[in-house]
Amino acid sequence: MHQRPPAPPPSPGPGAASGLFDPGRSTAGRADGDHRRRRRGRISALGTLLLALGLPSLVPGCDRPEPRRDAADPSRPSGPDAPADPTESADGRRLRPDLAPLYRLILERQTGPARVRLRKLVDGDPADGQARFLFGLSYHRERRYGEAEPWFEEAMALAPEFHLAGYFLAWGHYYRGLPSEAEAGWRRVLEVEPDLADAHFGIGLVALEDGRLDEAAGRFERAIALGRAAGEDADRETAKALARLADVRTAEGDHVAARPLLEEAVALWPDHYEAWFKLARTYTRLGLDDLAEQARTTSIATRERLRPGTSFPE
Repeated sequence: MHQRPPAPPPSPGPGAASGLFDPGRSTAGRADGDHRRRRRGRISALGTLLLALGLPSLVPGCDRPEPRRDAADPSRPSGPDAPADPTESADGRRLRPDLAPLYRLILERQTGPARVRLRKLVDGDPADGQARFLFGLSYHRERRYGEAEPWFEEAMALAPEFHLAGYFLAWGHYYRGLPSEAEAGWRRVLEVEPDLADAHFGIGLVALEDGRLDEAAGRFERAIALGRAAGEDADRETAKALARLADVRTAEGDHVAARPLLEEAVALWPDHYEAWFKLARTYTRLGLDDLAEQARTTSIATRERLRPGTSFPE
């Protein structure tokens, strides 16, 4: 296991003197947090994404660590209003239990075998929207977004209450260079799931690219609030939203405001090398050259460890 990079010091506020990184700082009290992060590192990327949606897992236990017991989670109500176990749900919003093994295959990137089995289901039942959703998800997992699109569209037509098809279809549009269609899709999903953090994040991305800075800031702030409410399971997605909100502040010329956002982003997700890179530039703009060099070094080292041979911006 690699050594976690040191977190940046907290921002002391405008005009205050800033300390430097201290690589030798004590790590007392961080052992439990490191253990939890290592456990989460074993969760598949798609499983982590679904957790970040602020929804119960599609299939209990296959992609979720044990829930936190040290804090209430307002995004997952308890008591009579709690979401039903997806294997017991009768409203069609959760994956049927007979599809759980195929979902697991897709999480494990065994998409070919999953499609072989799914083909029998979709050919045998022309009205099976959930099987069609998984067929599309198998292509989405391979980043074959164009091939995923018709399957998601069929799933939406057959099972409109299974809104994750629309969510992934929107991301497919975004990755294919169709931002307007992506934003429209996320807005439709938010009509039924208004607390879907990643949909707010997606709209924020499009707004940022369009120069709608107020809209972008509001969406990223909403995604951050929902991520914080979800707890540490959503740390990675919250870090992404923090880094993007820092992009908004940078675009507005407010580097002082961008700094603590980026510092929190890398503290939540130390492997976010893009945020380290942006933090280095922010430190430079604030005249903090020593901190900038250390953040830049961390960005390069992290990127080389995770994606050797690449550079940022990519």
